[in-house]
Amino acid sequence: MYLVISLTVADMFVGGFSLFTLFQLLSLYSCDIVKMNLSQELIVIITFLFVWFPLTSLTNIVVISIDRMHATIRPFRHRLVKKWVYGVTIAGVWVLAAMVSTVSFILKLYSKEFSYHFYFWQSYCCLGLFVICVSYSSIAIKNFCVEGILSTMILYLMNSLVNPIVYTIRIPEFRKALLLLFKRQRRQNAQVIPLHAL
Repeated sequence: MYLVISLTVADMFVGGFSLFTLFQLLSLYSCDIVKMNLSQELIVIITFLFVWFPLTSLTNIVVISIDRMHATIRPFRHRLVKKWVYGVTIAGVWVLAAMVSTVSFILKLYSKEFSYHFYFWQSYCCLGLFVICVSYSSIAIKNFCVEGILSTMILYLMNSLVNPIVYTIRIPEFRKALLLLFKRQRRQNAQVIPLHAL
């Protein structure tokens, strides 16, 4: 839940900055709906935050997928994870996203090639999506394998249950031997004297 709360906060900022950017674009294109006169420094900060919050949201989703994979593959160990680990993880998510945003922002400001900034940012996003895919694929494989092994054991055990029934129906000698065994067992039970009768 701590990771989901962190993701919710990041998504809230993404939505807020999306609306802010929309109003800023309306202001730039001479729409008289909103007039914003922003200083250059404030524009730089807003641009940085506009990169940071979506990356924080993506990183939170990556960490949630890893956490779910850990809970599926190692459920008992996952139950022993302390709350402070989640606090450190959440702080790490926000710091990592801030570092990636800073590098991306520096590349955008000081690189003459736009592609450096774009490729760095896209590489981070693709890496995050790759980790998400691997995590959820691992969960699916784990569930499929466990269900496959339960299915195999059920078929194996069902075979043991069905064999005596099939033998009784199809093999007359087996049926006679089985009936004889039950008759003998019933006679022995009838001859046993209970202890309280002694």
